[in-house]
Amino acid sequence: MSSFGQPLRMLFARHELWAVETAMRFPFFALFIHATLWVWGLLAVPVLIVLLLVLGGSVIGAAIMTAITLPFLLAFFLWFSRWYFLCVGLVCGRRRMAENKLRQVRLRLGLSDA
Repeated sequence: MSSFGQPLRMLFARHELWAVETAMRFPFFALFIHATLWVWGLLAVPVLIVLLLVLGGSVIGAAIMTAITLPFLLAFFLWFSRWYFLCVGLVCGRRRMAENKLRQVRLRLGLSDA
């Protein structure tokens, strides 16, 4: 695996770890804590601007843009839905999904499961 994006992936994983731990500590604010993860979506803005400038203004360009962005939108929707249900579960007193996510993030970071 390439080490080019490794620091960025680790930074995102640490942010997810912080978000899960803080949301479990303060369940009422879980949806607000989830909102801090949206900052990572800003990384795609320069790419989208370049694509719009290069492909914009034609039907073929719009079709290519749609074909490029649909898989990313689907992945984002699935990621967002999981976080949303995790936060709603915490607000309602269900911690199992949050504990599973915490375990996954800790394993990704190479931290102990304790």
